[in-house]
Amino acid sequence: MSMLCKATGQPRPRVTWRKAFGHVPKGRTSVVDGNLTIMGVTKADGGAYACSAKNILGQDSAVAIVMVIDKLKFILTPPLKVTATEKNNVMLNCAAQGATEVGWKRAGKNLPQNHVVYPNGTLLVKNVATGDAGSYTCVAKNRQRSTEANSVVEVLKTAGNYITGCVTRFRVFQRYMSDKGRVDVTVIIHDKEILVSPN
Repeated sequence: MSMLCKATGQPRPRVTWRKAFGHVPKGRTSVVDGNLTIMGVTKADGGAYACSAKNILGQDSAVAIVMVIDKLKFILTPPLKVTATEKNNVMLNCAAQGATEVGWKRAGKNLPQNHVVYPNGTLLVKNVATGDAGSYTCVAKNRQRSTEANSVVEVLKTAGNYITGCVTRFRVFQRYMSDKGRVDVTVIIHDKEILVSPN
């Protein structure tokens, strides 16, 4: 990082730098022709820096504010794919280092009305419906750039006690049936059938 401070006068003024609160980092700085250069900038190097120009006739100064922003990168991303059943909640977590804002968008559509975005970047979609399925994007921003992470939400439709794409539970009965030569017979039924006892 470099900051330039120019001053003119006769005799030529001497230019110096200081930090308003704290010290200019030693071993990582140099001042050449009024230029202050700090190498290997860290978060602690942020703050107010004062440039002073002075000769035997007088002096002048100027102040520069330095803000050091963390490199923008995700430290928590939502899963690539989330599967949920209707009327359940879906929570997508997202956090980024160096971000001043974390928000969400949805490919080709608005976010569902029943959504909440928490200050920590988490997206909650309440009571999901099949229409809430699709691609969701977490967007992290700072003053310099932005970065994105995607997640696909799949919503399974329920029909009564059955779940599309999953195995449902069946009722199992074991009865002794004399007409089968005293052999135990296992009968499997579901809730749309009626178990009829043999005559």
